[in-house]
Amino acid sequence: MNIYTNKCLELNFLLPLESESQEDYILRLISSGLTINTRQARVIGIGDLHSVSPSLRAKGYDFIDVKRKAIDPVNGETPEQEVIHLSMTTEQRKLFKEDKATAKAKRKEGEKPTKG
Repeated sequence: MNIYTNKCLELNFLLPLESESQEDYILRLISSGLTINTRQARVIGIGDLHSVSPSLRAKGYDFIDVKRKAIDPVNGETPEQEVIHLSMTTEQRKLFKEDKATAKAKRKEGEKPTKG
């Protein structure tokens, strides 16, 4: 399923990258300090945020996952039903970026040097 760029712009979200998966987009979004909820996710084309969350957690990512009311971006109303909100604290974002940098360095170390 595609992420709708025009809807991301409307919600002041980051633009999705061309070959980015929904999970990768959500990680990039929340690691940049933004929050996404189920209603927003549906508008941008992610219909199943409640299944993305456990998948990310199973891969070892640390983030905040809470249920609370949210404004519906389509009509501006706030329904009574609570929905999932995903975000990262400052500390979680810092650790995420450090882990990402460490993984990149390890991949680079695994490369064989070329001789000229």
